Amino acid sequence: MVAEQAPKVHALEVLTETAGAICITDAAKQVGLQPKVLFQWLQENRWIYRRAGSSRWLAYQPRLQQGVLVHKLKVLGIDDDTGQQKVAEQVLVTRKGLALLGEKLAGRVA
Repeated sequence: MVAEQAPKVHALEVLTETAGAICITDAAKQVGLQPKVLFQWLQENRWIYRRAGSSRWLAYQPRLQQGVLVHKLKVLGIDDDTGQQKVAEQVLVTRKGLALLGEKLAGRVA
């Protein structure tokens, strides 16, 4: 039994160590949930939050340190008043995070 699972375990380990990350909406598709369901789960389980008065999601620091979420700076354009670039952070799910979500959300239907 253990010998049969070894290739799957190895494949999962390789996946979790792979570089790259995807947006939460795409992660929802990968784990078979509607995006709003995954966003709600991530918020309830302290993976993401919003600052007061902001519509943008941020990752909790422990999730960044775990390597399951990362922040990506996204250029929004040029500020008309200052002439400087406007940027915002976007939360992305890493391969390691996707594997962990797959484990935690296995069997959950959107």
